[in-house]
Amino acid sequence: MDVDRLSPSELNEYHKYRKKLRHFYVCVDCGHGFDREKITEKCVFCGGKINELERDDLPAAKKMFRYICSACDYTFVAEHAERCPKCDGRFLHSYEATKIRTREVLSMRKKQLKEKLKKIIKTKRESKKK
Repeated sequence: MDVDRLSPSELNEYHKYRKKLRHFYVCVDCGHGFDREKITEKCVFCGGKINELERDDLPAAKKMFRYICSACDYTFVAEHAERCPKCDGRFLHSYEATKIRTREVLSMRKKQLKEKLKKIIKTKRESKKK
């Protein structure tokens, strides 16, 4: 069985192409997964119902900074910060985080997930009140 081997320049072109495909779907009936540039209503394989999944492989262009509070030595990673979230101190040392440790990445993802859950719960509560 031949395996396609792409050069680095061909891989870059492939990744540029993949970034255009913003919508990722899974068919409820046949189980096929596919992605598209534009929104689709039905499965391209069988014409059945589809569920749209959230893409997490599209990189964000936001710069992240590692902040260290000089008052309490608390270290955190954020896009922008003016005060320490732990002690509310204003004197922060910042470094551009090009190589963030896995632990810090996981803590950021945890915070993002908590914020999403809070928004979902808030909208559900508001819809129940109406």
